[in-house]
Amino acid sequence: MALPEPCPAGEYCRITNLEATPIVGVCSKSPAVGEACDNPGGFPVLCPVNAYCDEQTGVCEPLRSSGEPCTIQDECFSDACVNQKCVASLECEPEPT
Repeated sequence: MALPEPCPAGEYCRITNLEATPIVGVCSKSPAVGEACDNPGGFPVLCPVNAYCDEQTGVCEPLRSSGEPCTIQDECFSDACVNQKCVASLECEPEPT
């Protein structure tokens, strides 16, 4: 990993050689929903804004809305999974009149 990101916008550095020093990679198109997001060595691959990388399948999956089932926070649009359901992470009350 490097800061700043060495690849252009819309791409990520796919690791091709973990044994080299420094680690070697090649700029690759960022995955879309339904495409593979795993990367050797556990380096993160960013899925689109409306998706997360499912660690079980290694595929970018769409974020889930409030009330939909989840197992981890990353699966929820709100980034909040409680009792295996996505919930709102912020509750707004009406302004007092």
